[in-house]
Order: sequence, then structure tokens, then C-alpha cells
Amino acid sequence: MVSENEKMTKLNRLFITTWGYPTKTAKGNPFVKEMAESIARRGVRVVVIVLSFKGLRSLVNAPRNNWSTSDYIEVREVTVMNLIPGFLRIPRLQRILAIQQVSKQLEKIKRSVGEPDAFQIHYIRHSSCWLFEEFIRKNHLKYILFEHSPGSSFLRSDSLNRGGFKNFLDIKSFVQGASLRIARIKKYQEKLEELYQSTFQTLPSFISNEFTQLSNGHLAKRKGQDSRFTFIGIGSLIKNKGYGLLIDSFSLAFKEDKNVDLVILGDGPLKADLLSKVSKHNMTNQIKLMGLVSKQSVFEHILSANVVVVSSAWETFGNTVIEGMLLGKPVLSTKCDGPETIITKETGILCERTVESMSDALKWMYENHGKFDSNLISEYCVNNYSEEKVMNKLSDYYLDNLGLVL
Repeated sequence: MVSENEKMTKLNRLFITTWGYPTKTAKGNPFVKEMAESIARRGVRVVVIVLSFKGLRSLVNAPRNNWSTSDYIEVREVTVMNLIPGFLRIPRLQRILAIQQVSKQLEKIKRSVGEPDAFQIHYIRHSSCWLFEEFIRKNHLKYILFEHSPGSSFLRSDSLNRGGFKNFLDIKSFVQGASLRIARIKKYQEKLEELYQSTFQTLPSFISNEFTQLSNGHLAKRKGQDSRFTFIGIGSLIKNKGYGLLIDSFSLAFKEDKNVDLVILGDGPLKADLLSKVSKHNMTNQIKLMGLVSKQSVFEHILSANVVVVSSAWETFGNTVIEGMLLGKPVLSTKCDGPETIITKETGILCERTVESMSDALKWMYENHGKFDSNLISEYCVNNYSEEKVMNKLSDYYLDNLGLVL
């Protein structure tokens, strides 16, 4: 914590790095980009550092990384070239060369934009933090660690992915050296504090101003009473999202009721399997996989639906939950971490992750949907998850732990 005697200074420049930064064709981790843009709108020069790993083959045929850009932030690619053939396993030398390459490129960026006041790193084990450690130490930078991941990120076993660190003690030392450590939800905070023996804060996702502006004037809009009842699921078609479970549950609940639809927005490797499952249930007229759609289209689909549904095995938070709530829609979700911290009895319901439990929850929501107050749901979302509310909380963390005014 910053003492009262320490001088508070304005945060002028911030470096941010993350695993899975979005490209113009891949969604990646949009939350980090939205946070970077929000910080920049507060008068901070934000530089997003994106790592790119390349080998010998890329010298001949290297695909260009088309990173998602913005009017508010700068995106700088830092490349790690591994010129040692794979059959020559020299990990120590490769490590030294990688650190030297990254440090040299970061120094060049620093000369171009100015020295950062702090370095914010998203994902402790998945952002190759070890590659930034020398630059941070050499420049005496304060750094912030923001952990999103559940699961193996909390396990100490040295047999797990250490994210390039030499051993667990090496990771632990880096974590403890941070000026500020943040987890997504309380459950993850407690596990991280136990693992690293360090204090973590919590910070949820937020509704970006862009999405809020899209919703202006539409929050009170509802579906007509004579229209078809629609559940909507939003997210990549991957195993964790549980769309197979959702389709099975929906079929069990509404195979005999042709007035209810399920719309799923998103694309991914399981699309063919899910379409096959829909066909086997003989529900192609009620279950529609719409593919990847624009943000504007997501907004319009939510507006035209009755209920947002989440069927995931786990969610570090659950952006679709708060996006639905902003538009006044109640949410039905499995008990999968993040949504459990968001949903209240006034805003939706939770169910176990089984076909029977989800089927019962879908039927209950269909029959009791009218009990939810659309305006109350929207107000709850704005009061807790607006960009201003969440970023003010982050600003307080910066002030209290780094002595920097955001």
C-alpha cells in the first residue's frame, strides 16, 4: 500500500500485455482491449505490447498478424525469433536469447513513446511474464498482475505449465513483487491468495460505453406478447460453453412446444457436431445457430429475445450476462463461477449443469418470465457493471497501491 507521505503522481503512460490479444479476424480477449481503451480515455497513453513467436520457417513464409487496432491505444508487436533448429534442444540459450530480444525491443518502444509509469500484465502464466521481468527490473517499474484464468492456474504442481518461469518459487517471487494483483471474482481471489501468499483485489468486467450507447433509447423495449418466445446463447462454439448440454436440455423441455426458439450466436470447431445434434433432435425449426455476427447484430438479437442463457462449464466472469441485463433481459445460467457472482433473484436464476436441471430451469423461466422487471434488471447492471463504476474502482486500486492517479 502507498503511504500517506508518498507523492501521488498522474499516470501518463502505461504498457499493457496479454495472452490472446484480438486480431481483426479473431475475437481473442476483448476485455483487455476495452480496458486499455477506457484507461486511454482518461488521458493515459496506453501501449499494448503483443508478443509474437516465430521460428525458422517464418523467415520464408510468415503470416502477418493483423492485430485489432483502436483510435485510443497503440499496439506494438514484440517478436521472439527462435533461430535454433528444433532438434537442437538448448533451452537455457533459447531463454537467454528470447529475454534479450524482448528487452531490446521494449527499450526501443520506450525511447519512442517515453518511459511507462507502470506495466500491466494480464494472465500470470499465459502471457510469458518471464520475458518482461528483466525490462521491468532494469527500469524499476511498478507492475500490475491481472489474473483471469481458473483451473490449473491455481495449482502449484511443477508438472503444470509454468508459463516460462523456471519453477514455482520463481513465479511466486514475481507475483509477490507486483504492486497490485487483481482477480476476476472472489472465488478466484481466495485461491490465488492461498497459492501465492499475496493479497489480491477483485475487479469485474464492465459494459463498454460503446455497447451502452448502442442501447440508449432501447432499454424499455420488449418482445410483443404474440411473438415467439426466444432463449439466446452467445459465445464461441467450443466445449466449455456447453452448447451440447443446452441443446439437449432445450429439446427435453420444448420438443412438444413449437412456440419456443433457441438462438445461438457464435462460431467455432463444434459447429458441425452441434448442427448434427439439432438435426437428430428434429428441432431445426426451433434451434438456430446463427454463426459469428457483429456487435450491432448481437445487440439486436438480445433485444429481440426474452431470456439470455449460459450453459458453460466455467466462466471467469460472463460478459454476455451483463450485456443481456443492460437490455433488461433476465439470465438463466449454470453454476459456473462468474455468473454466480452476478445473478440475483431479481435478475435471473442458476441451475446445476445437468440436462434435467437445465431443462427444468428453461421451463420455469418460460413460465415465470413475466415476474422479472426489465427496468430493475437494467438499473442493477448500470449501478454495478457500467464502465464508469468499474474503472473508478480500478482507479482507486492504482491510487492506493501504486500512488498513481488514473
